[in-house]
Amino acid sequence: MKYVARYFTIVGFVLGILSSSVPAYTDLNTDLLNAAQKGDLTTVQTLLAKGAELNAKTNYGETALILAAEKGHTETVRALLARGAEVNAKTNYDLTALMLAAWKGHTETVQALLAKGVEVNAKDNDGDTALMFAAAKGHTRIVQALLAHGAEVNAKAYNGDMALIFAVRKGYTETVQALLAHGAEVNAKGEHGLTALMYAEKNGHTEIVDLLKKYSGKQKDLSRI
Repeated sequence: MKYVARYFTIVGFVLGILSSSVPAYTDLNTDLLNAAQKGDLTTVQTLLAKGAELNAKTNYGETALILAAEKGHTETVRALLARGAEVNAKTNYDLTALMLAAWKGHTETVQALLAKGVEVNAKDNDGDTALMFAAAKGHTRIVQALLAHGAEVNAKAYNGDMALIFAVRKGYTETVQALLAHGAEVNAKGEHGLTALMYAEKNGHTEIVDLLKKYSGKQKDLSRI
């Protein structure tokens, strides 16, 4: 997840960064991107009516939809989608609105995007999916919503890690349980050949260790059928 970390370092936590990252399209587009990031729906609608480009991007590749989703401005997200905003638009790091909303824990925003048929298994430049982003932060409700909309529970990032491993590393027991209930492979190996159980034992997450062992036994029994 190095790309999302770099993304937030560059544009997520620097005050006023948007004004320096937007391209020189027109003042309308600049204002639209700023208004979307602030969740100023009235201004967004006014600017679109005046001719601002719905899918205009900043220099980092963010559209108004992506900026609004990352901040959890659900009503603005819905309004942009209703006007035809590209739901699967990507930043320069291949991050989508869904990934960023999942990472930041904006459940309602995630649900709004899912309702518009967003590509739930899209990957960023690290091969991470929205499910991995949600699991890495312990956002269980979002994990469950993504799984209900077809997220691949055992999808692997380019380094081999999966949502289960991301959740186990941080000790998010409830999230781990949700993933296991949807068929997450307990014994699958991630980066450096380590399994979720190895990470749980290494980090001292005893409750998760017991949970993984329980599901490991069940999966072995099913494999014999």
